[in-house]
Amino acid sequence: MRLQLAGLALGLAAATTAGAGVVIQMADRDVKSGQQSDRDVWYAQGALLRVDRLDDAGHVQRMSILRDGAIWEVDVERRTYTRIDKAAMQGQMGVMDERMKAALASMPPERRAKMEQMMQNMQQAHHDYAWSDTGKSDRVGQYGCRTWEGRRDNKPSEEVCVAPTSSLPGGDELLATMRQASKVVQDVLSATPQGGRMFGEYIKRFEQMNGFPVRTRHLSGGQFSRESIVTKVERQSLPADKFEIPKGYAEKPLGKPGAGGDD
Repeated sequence: MRLQLAGLALGLAAATTAGAGVVIQMADRDVKSGQQSDRDVWYAQGALLRVDRLDDAGHVQRMSILRDGAIWEVDVERRTYTRIDKAAMQGQMGVMDERMKAALASMPPERRAKMEQMMQNMQQAHHDYAWSDTGKSDRVGQYGCRTWEGRRDNKPSEEVCVAPTSSLPGGDELLATMRQASKVVQDVLSATPQGGRMFGEYIKRFEQMNGFPVRTRHLSGGQFSRESIVTKVERQSLPADKFEIPKGYAEKPLGKPGAGGDD
């Protein structure tokens, strides 16, 4: 789930008919060469969010739809979809737990003890996340923004340039939709070990920026190599079916091959 979300709820009823939504076009860019390609298109309206992932030819490859308290992962190529909510995630975690217990039971005692200790260490692992305002202003295309540095365990991990909500078309509605989406994601992840807590901490830090990131840079080997940038934000009247599963698609339960973004 490639989703980088922040989360104020609006009523779902407000988004069940066509209305004025927000469309965001995003691209990946190589920092050194400056070469970029279209990557995502986001559609936000009321409490509904859809994110389309594009292939190299600009065609929709996958889409994620957040509505009705769930994440719907849609595989356009396979014409399938998977509903992921807290209950589904809990069920999947239960299946994985039973499989792990069976695997542990078949191991020699010494190896089983090492594996159990490793699993315990993973569940207890904790990472500290913090954001700080660098005080620097920048510009990404037509959008002015302020640079924030993200740190993981006190080490720089990413950099975002945040545009004020008021400077973006439909910015208030966009922020409200993102906040609602974040609540859905956090609820789903709360079914996984540490998932809900970690995402909640991340979002709390992000909320203090009070805007939308128009550029995100991730550190790799101490350097920025690629970045995600917003190329266009516009208001559009979005029909209700923009946030529905395409007709003719088959449901793929979570945990089955090809479901939930897995191959």
